[in-house]
Amino acid sequence: MDEWDVVNEPVDVGARSDGLRGGVFMDAFGRDHIARALATAHAVAPEARLMINEYGLEYALPEQRARRAALLALSRTLIDRGAPLHGIGIQAHLDLDKGPIATAELSAFVAALTALGLSVSITELDCKERDYVRPAAERDQLVSAHVAAFLSAVLPATGLTSVTCWGLCDDQSWLEVSAADRARFPGAWSDGSSPGLNRGLPFAAGGAPKPMRDALRAAFAARR
Repeated sequence: MDEWDVVNEPVDVGARSDGLRGGVFMDAFGRDHIARALATAHAVAPEARLMINEYGLEYALPEQRARRAALLALSRTLIDRGAPLHGIGIQAHLDLDKGPIATAELSAFVAALTALGLSVSITELDCKERDYVRPAAERDQLVSAHVAAFLSAVLPATGLTSVTCWGLCDDQSWLEVSAADRARFPGAWSDGSSPGLNRGLPFAAGGAPKPMRDALRAAFAARR
């Protein structure tokens, strides 16, 4: 393996003053457990690129601003200590209910990471919908526009190395429509175009390409 997600989701703002997540490793080793994990992974796989992967970084919500600040501070501390950290993964589980993408703030955050010498990978891209009662074509356009806005914030970064979707087809998504949403939108899927599925991936059930796929292609083409 050329690349490892060594520490997954270490940030938890509000739980501790340093913004880091508690748990068994924090209890056993303190905040040094992240540097120790990276050092151990580097000793075992010295040629591999080692990553920290985090969620909740894309919006202008107060909690997400705090999460970006905490992750950037952690990254700086690790680099200053000489820890073998090579990149940051931004999960990018987008959500239409959280408002517009904080494009300027997100671009500045990615630029700050690359200024530390870190690469940035988009690791789990998908999009949770908000209004399931619209026709499928309208829903697909909303998702596509949201994803395009996100990509416009991150793709210009010179340190961005990859974009990975968290699934390809809607019927394989981990984002399930809740019972509450089904109750809120009775008959929303009566046309059969999206039988109770969240439409937040590049391809529809069965593999037909959707506007999100086109948004990805257009963004990649513009970056060449």
